[in-house]
Amino acid sequence: MPVGRRRRVPMRNVPIIHFLPLIALALGLSVCMGGCWPSSTVVNHPSNVDLATVAARYLDDHIFAPTFGGHVFCETEILHLERQGSAIKAYVWALCIEYYKEGQTMQMGTAVSEPLVVYMIEHEDSTLASGFAESRDGALFAEDIQQMFPDEAVERMCLGDIPCRNARVHRLEGGIAEQVRRAYNLPIATAPWNEGFRYSPWQLILAVQIHGPMGMD
Repeated sequence: MPVGRRRRVPMRNVPIIHFLPLIALALGLSVCMGGCWPSSTVVNHPSNVDLATVAARYLDDHIFAPTFGGHVFCETEILHLERQGSAIKAYVWALCIEYYKEGQTMQMGTAVSEPLVVYMIEHEDSTLASGFAESRDGALFAEDIQQMFPDEAVERMCLGDIPCRNARVHRLEGGIAEQVRRAYNLPIATAPWNEGFRYSPWQLILAVQIHGPMGMD
């Protein structure tokens, strides 16, 4: 099934009272447009695998609304991590695909592959995601990437290396396929990476928005 450009569905504003515990835990963290972030150090704990899972499960529910009434499944790969106190800024590459049941098979619906910044908070033995930011499309993509992502993250994006980028997408898609099989125990009818079907950041990355703990756009 051909899948076109992802349609942005406006996020619902969440009352700030729901985020007061996260705000208090952040110990003064401010999330702002343009990558506002205090000086930070590389995160050693929890593991990259743990944080990639936290980011993916948050994006399952927040990256976009299902177009075909299905369920959105995400996988992420950590590009770089930073922290300030209990706050974590995770630079990730995310692949999110909607799957929906049609007969006795799972069909692919809307999909997106893009770099994101996911904001997290550590609290006791848990790490919670509280928002994400994405870049703008077209000519503004490169400018936003430079402003939002550190050099270490940009280097790992493989933006000029198609085999590297496709290899990452295949890894992430394999994780999503496994999620779908566990959730539905049905075969997947549409293979996202068949011949003639490729994603590129310039096709799929949409307008910059911050969906952070303050309910900011």
